[in-house]
Amino acid sequence: MFFKNNEVKLCLSNRINEFSGCYRKILFSILLRHGSSYLLEENVGINNFMSDLLEINKNKCNLNLTIQKKEHNFIPKEELRCIFKYKCEDFHVYEIDKNKKILDIEYIKKFCYEENEVKYSNGLFEPKIGDASNKFVGVNKYNLKEEPHENTVEQISVQNEDKNNAENLETEEWVNFVLYKVNKDTQEAIREISKMSDIEIKDFHYSGFKDKRSVSTQIISTNVRNLKKILDIKNYYFNKKIKNLLICKIEKCKKKIELGEHNGNRFIVVLRNIQNYEDYLKNRLNNIKKKGFINYFGMQRFGVYSNTFNKGKALISRNYKDYIRHVLDPCIFEKKLFYGNVVKDNITIFLKNACDIYHKKGAIFAYKYFTSKARKLFDGGLVSDNCVADYDNKLNIRNKSMKKSLYSFMTNSEYEAFMLLRNLYIYENNKKQKQRKKKITENREKYSQNEEENKMDKHKLEEEHNFYENERACVKGISMETRRFHMHSYSAKIFNMLTSYRLQNFGLNLGYGDYFYSKEICSEKNEVKNQHNYISVIYNPNNAKDANIYNVVLPVLGCMPNRLSYLTVFKKLYREYVGKNVRLSFLEILLYLMYTLYTDNLFNDQRDIVIDKYFSYIIRDYRIGDSAVHDAVKLWGEGILRNSISIKETLYIIKKFNSYINSFEYEYGMTCVFRNILVLPKNLYFCFCEYNEPKFYNVKICEESDTKYVDRHFSIL
Repeated sequence: MFFKNNEVKLCLSNRINEFSGCYRKILFSILLRHGSSYLLEENVGINNFMSDLLEINKNKCNLNLTIQKKEHNFIPKEELRCIFKYKCEDFHVYEIDKNKKILDIEYIKKFCYEENEVKYSNGLFEPKIGDASNKFVGVNKYNLKEEPHENTVEQISVQNEDKNNAENLETEEWVNFVLYKVNKDTQEAIREISKMSDIEIKDFHYSGFKDKRSVSTQIISTNVRNLKKILDIKNYYFNKKIKNLLICKIEKCKKKIELGEHNGNRFIVVLRNIQNYEDYLKNRLNNIKKKGFINYFGMQRFGVYSNTFNKGKALISRNYKDYIRHVLDPCIFEKKLFYGNVVKDNITIFLKNACDIYHKKGAIFAYKYFTSKARKLFDGGLVSDNCVADYDNKLNIRNKSMKKSLYSFMTNSEYEAFMLLRNLYIYENNKKQKQRKKKITENREKYSQNEEENKMDKHKLEEEHNFYENERACVKGISMETRRFHMHSYSAKIFNMLTSYRLQNFGLNLGYGDYFYSKEICSEKNEVKNQHNYISVIYNPNNAKDANIYNVVLPVLGCMPNRLSYLTVFKKLYREYVGKNVRLSFLEILLYLMYTLYTDNLFNDQRDIVIDKYFSYIIRDYRIGDSAVHDAVKLWGEGILRNSISIKETLYIIKKFNSYINSFEYEYGMTCVFRNILVLPKNLYFCFCEYNEPKFYNVKICEESDTKYVDRHFSIL
């Protein structure tokens, strides 16, 4: 995305060199076997780099290379060789909240140390011993604010309730806290907190997923009734020696955090062992600072394997069998490298075998196999003695279920596969024993003396039986956050493909019909989404005053306002440019989008004959290769403006497509978001220095004078 062909090499750590030659050969063969199946940038629409679009004189480049050879006495190689993500601490992701506050390490230190000046025991806040002022900075159930309080605390019980508190609970039903984690993704951290605090996983809400191999921070929301449990777990994690998970800045709020509500993320990236590439990197990064970069969705949005966006495509098309096939694909667990942890590795093997059994014998046999194996694993003492007992003794939490302990050892894909397998087991079991359940309910009604108890038991049995009545209900049993993540992954792939098409065919120039972000409000009435008020359309690039390539945007899949809808914009552009020899960027991108969704079996799922004939006629000679499809779309757009292609059929199809896109809001909760195709970084800093790793337990802040500049490590902020 940044450096064209000079891609960063993901080198293995130096420890591998210590292994024997035989072991190293085996390890490399494993990596090559698995690496061929990994998701590549080309698979998600990342086809261009900024240097491809800029007019760079080859003679100047060759001249620069000869100068570098003379000055540094080395031969530049075609690839930038370095070590990327040598440790998880080499990649930091700090969430930016609504108030544009960066939740970095210093932010976490400040609140963790201030809030833990008091000790929490038996549900009460007590002043720290030796603190004569009796001041504390912390949280309580009724006044969770950032500022310190100067009240003397004698006894504040979390369970106390009065009239004022009842009113507060009605208005403030949620609790926000900042979560700091090391080498854990969001869902993995949530599962661990759920196991330790006895809070249901579905009760946690967040704005997005953070990378696993990183140091990351983000805001999490949960119900105010879970406040005492959060306080318990907060102090437990703070007192641990290895602080790879921390909770701080707990405060009440009126609304939970939703997906995409944060203001962005701040990244710190460290490249190690870059050797003699300082001048090269400086030039490249200065070009990025001046010219910007293509705003693709990165690879972290799509996961490791291609089944992430394929799951999203299956969910959008309502092809639930295809979704089940992707989730319960045993190849996913075959390709996984083991951790060296007995419990985690065995769970992976059991799930892989369970998926094989599911495809051969069904969910009942598969689920029974996995649960029996997991129960033997947990009863063998591997989990209860080493992992859970220490937690129970410190927190006095004795009633830990096996399920929550099991969830904490699973990866995201494993947890999703297990939950889906459980839902399918209930569905098949209920279907198999339908008559038997009817007899049970009839017998309970006869012999039970309490009529109200009869009704409640009958209602519970009917609810359990009726919920998982088909495969669709089993898929709906997966959490909404997980399903939305897959759908957003597919929409991100579509955005990348549209961005590549726009830049390959129209370059860095403004096009006819480009959406762009304006500084002034463009809508006559307030749109549902505030961002839409500032989006306008370039109907004539020569008259566009405020528009430039850096505020040109493209829509991500979702419901659009009528003013910006595909049908409305197409009608205006067609009336103005019909019969003229111009290329409409809007029209070609729209045609390319419709064709892509049509070939993915999303658009025209009702099999409209007119739509089938239209697309088969247009793309009949272009079946292989992206460039051939691009040429076909170009001729397609020219034919519409020359009226060689029926305008009635075109309007009919665009109208159908427009209504299909607008259905995304109530079907999937997806509202269109406009995203820049190019970005000029506002805060890009880089230096060549001895990298001082920011750690939570480093209280002292390193001064600039203590930093030694060397040529081995490189950090980007």
